[in-house]
Amino acid sequence: HQMRNQEEHKLQVAICRYLDLTEKFPFFAIPNGGARHVLVAVKLKMEGVKRGVADMFWMISNDNWKGIFVEVKTKKGIKSEYQREFEREALKHGYYYAVVRSIEDCITLLEEFKLNQI
Repeated sequence: HQMRNQEEHKLQVAICRYLDLTEKFPFFAIPNGGARHVLVAVKLKMEGVKRGVADMFWMISNDNWKGIFVEVKTKKGIKSEYQREFEREALKHGYYYAVVRSIEDCITLLEEFKLNQI
């Protein structure tokens, strides 16, 4: 496992602060990445941690989707094959999947989502 990018970490912290201040829906992080001791990794895998799962879940629905899985990426970050597979599964089961690279991305995503434009 590659250690989580510090820039992605800071962005996700900022996203959480933004959502806490502006939104009323529940959201949570899915702690899937990061460098871990091998025994911790084995334990987490036994508990259901899976490769490719999005970084966050936003418990907000619209006329088209049951909720939003959010992948936090830097400007240059790209999805892994595991992440692309997770995205396909999420969409297939009625959950929107979005990559956000800034707070502005989050604002646009929420505005469009709330208006059923996505």
